[in-house]
Amino acid sequence: MKIKKNFSISTIIATFFGSGFIPYAPGTLGSFLAFPLYAIITYAIIVMKGGVNSLASSDLINAILVFITALFFIGVWASNEYCKDTGKEDPKEIVIDEVVGQLLTICLILYMLRFIGAEAIIKVNKIGINDFDFVIYNMISAFIMFRIFDITKPWPIGYIDRNYKTGLGIMLDDVAAAIFAVIMHFFVLFAVIDLI
Repeated sequence: MKIKKNFSISTIIATFFGSGFIPYAPGTLGSFLAFPLYAIITYAIIVMKGGVNSLASSDLINAILVFITALFFIGVWASNEYCKDTGKEDPKEIVIDEVVGQLLTICLILYMLRFIGAEAIIKVNKIGINDFDFVIYNMISAFIMFRIFDITKPWPIGYIDRNYKTGLGIMLDDVAAAIFAVIMHFFVLFAVIDLI
């Protein structure tokens, strides 16, 4: 069945401005596009709050989590509408789920680093890895870990994907993938740190 590429708001959101229509690896592109979106959201929140000095890190992350939560529910609606329009249960061109899942992975990793990452930061600084390089490592790992769990879909991610074909199911399996990605990220991080 040929997909009708209309310009409804639900289509624009579900396909994340049409990026889901690329023929190869649309989910990977959706995940990648979450990174500049994260930077834009962060900048916008800082500007609205009156500058970086006026906003504590926890407040910034909480504000980003509120944005991600809102985007999740918007994604549920948009995915439902797009599925109705196309007659498909979980079309690959829906990538808002990957965007939300990747955003959540980034946000949770940065949040957790504030509480359990101090030892890791001290150790990597001792061997000459600066804070910027460490952040880049964490972002690359966030991308790789999320893609692994989003593609392979181990239980319960696969269970959600197979049994809940509504917009909620489409979005939820990527939230589950994000949680697993964060857990695996820190498992690998601390395993590597222990070897240093």
